[in-house]
Amino acid sequence: MHTQTFYRQVTVIDEKTHTIKAKIKWIGDIKSCENLSRVEWNLREYAGDTIKITDIKEGSIRLTVEGSQEDIDRLVSRIKSGELKEVSGFPVADVQILSESSEDDERNELNHKWCLVREIVIQGIRARNLSGVDLSDADLRYANLSGANLRSADCSGADLSGANLTSADLSGADLSGANLIDANLMSAYLSGADLRSADLSGAYLMSAYLIGANMIGTNLIRANLIRANLSGANLRSADLSGADLSGADLIDANLIDANLIDANLSGANLSGANLIGDRIRAYRIHADLSGADLRSADLSGANLSGANLSGADLIGAGLSGANLSKTKVEKARFSSNLGFSESMKQDLIKQGAIFEDSPGDRSEVPTKV
Repeated sequence: MHTQTFYRQVTVIDEKTHTIKAKIKWIGDIKSCENLSRVEWNLREYAGDTIKITDIKEGSIRLTVEGSQEDIDRLVSRIKSGELKEVSGFPVADVQILSESSEDDERNELNHKWCLVREIVIQGIRARNLSGVDLSDADLRYANLSGANLRSADCSGADLSGANLTSADLSGADLSGANLIDANLMSAYLSGADLRSADLSGAYLMSAYLIGANMIGTNLIRANLIRANLSGANLRSADLSGADLSGADLIDANLIDANLIDANLSGANLSGANLIGDRIRAYRIHADLSGADLRSADLSGANLSGANLSGADLIGAGLSGANLSKTKVEKARFSSNLGFSESMKQDLIKQGAIFEDSPGDRSEVPTKV
């Protein structure tokens, strides 16, 4: 059995039947909850005959039930007081009234949020202005939000896995802790977005704009970031293992302690990128940096063992303490680099590297035009 985030979903009172809805979170696996009629009967025993199950969600079991005001109040009271700790063998973790007939502004706001979430899930919202809306913790799996305006929207903790967000404007949006696994974010605008600890594994971010985005601890395993603009992005401790960053713009990006094992950075621009750190893991074995622009990048202490730097531009890059063993450096360009001993320099030249700050070196290795 496992637990899962409880989505703060809300709904409105049923005007025809005058019933109230509530959501109950149980700890358990939905597959083990086979007899819903038995569960419903048990709930009626505790709360009243009007109680009826209307929906059930995966993960931790999340039941939506409805009933009269009196019966729902009784059910909530018994759960909150601890009198009702389990039903049909399942521990009860939480309960929440989804709505009451009330003029309360906060509830009205929650009702509006639920209606919007429901509309997005059922109909999809393309090219809609949703700037600044609250979609936090909403279940929006596979929703169609292509081209939508979500500037400064609160999508923290939302489940957007598999969602279509192509060309959507998420500039300045809060996506911290959001689930964006396998989401399509091609050409999406995420400049200045908060993506801390978000899960973007397998996400499609080709040509996406992530300028200045906060991506500390973001999961980008096997993400497609071809030609994405990540200039100035904070990718500290981000997991980019297996990610495709070919042709990506990483100028002035913070990649301290980033994991780039097996990442493809061929043709990427890492000019001025910061990869320094005591626990640096960037560019470990098999990282493909062929043709990458690493001018003035700080690679001090970086583990570049086994990396492919063929044709990369490392002019002015800081390489003090860097591990270049078994690194492919054919036609890689070096100049004004700190941290090289003469023997290291000569060894790299033998492997096809180009040192443009030494006349002697240029005579041994043709200068790259």
